[in-house]
Order: sequence, then structure tokens, then C-alpha cells
Amino acid sequence: MFNSTDNPNFLPYHQVPKCSDYYSAGTVVARLIDALGFRFYWATNSLRKEDLDFQPANDVISVNDTINHIYSMIAIVFKSVCKRELKPIQELSFEEKRTEVLWCLKSMSEVFKDCDNDDFERFSYTTSKGESIPFWFFINGQITDCIWHCGQISIFRRMSGNPLNSKISFFKGKERE
Repeated sequence: MFNSTDNPNFLPYHQVPKCSDYYSAGTVVARLIDALGFRFYWATNSLRKEDLDFQPANDVISVNDTINHIYSMIAIVFKSVCKRELKPIQELSFEEKRTEVLWCLKSMSEVFKDCDNDDFERFSYTTSKGESIPFWFFINGQITDCIWHCGQISIFRRMSGNPLNSKISFFKGKERE
């Protein structure tokens, strides 16, 4: 979907985009997605092979498996919002998965910024059993679960000897100078 070879040094969410000038359901969800993008960007920035393979205990999934889980959750939301499917995860390297997730989040944020309240009805998800799931469940399900897992990746990378950049301000959504 997104070509990671098109300047891999430019990915969205090195910092959180400028705030909207107004509040609406769409701009609030867009900001939530942007915050997730920022956290995912920094949680996965400069991961080494040993970080990706790291798991603090045998009964805990690795960082790479956690990233795969995030990718699969983002794929569901992206399909509902943007009406497009992502590449199969098994075809992608870590960097390609990271790039896909970041650009998908950026695309979804742009869609949400232009939404009014009635638009959210079209973002429902239909399960394989034909059940229609409203967008509300993406907020308390996939979106916040992905934020949760970004924290998990951040902790695991610290445990494997590669802590986050200490200049990151999650409150301001940018790297401190």
C-alpha cells in the first residue's frame, strides 16, 4: 500500500500534527489516532533485532509479535474507515510493517478530520459472522489496545537495553530540543 522505499527517513508522526482549530467528534478521534501514531513511531523507532526478539518471560509474546498484533488491529480499523485492505503481514519486514501502520494512521486521521457526527455510521465493521460492530467499539477495542501495546513495546525495549529517546515529550507531542 505505502511504499517504504519512498524516502524511509520521512514517516509521519515524528511529532504530533498541529491541533485542529475546533472540536468535533471527527477532530477528537483524529487527535486520538495522531497520539497513537506518535507513540507507535517512537516505541518502534530504532528497534534492533534483539529488541524485536525480546520477551521478558516465556509466556509473554515478543516485541515483534506485539507489532504484528498492532498491525492486525490497525488493519481492521483501516478497512472500516478507508475501505482498503493492507498487505498480508507475512509478506512484510519489520520496517515495512512499521511504515504501513504509520501511513494507515495518518490516512485515517485525515478522514476523521473531515467527518461530521453522521459519518461515523459508515465506519462500522461487519464480522465474518455478519454481525455489524459500530465504530464505538474501535475506540475501546483496537485503538486504545494499540496505545496500550505501544507502552508495552517501550517497556520491553528498555528491558532489552534500548530505551526510548529521553527527549520525547508525550504531553507536547514532539522531541524536546
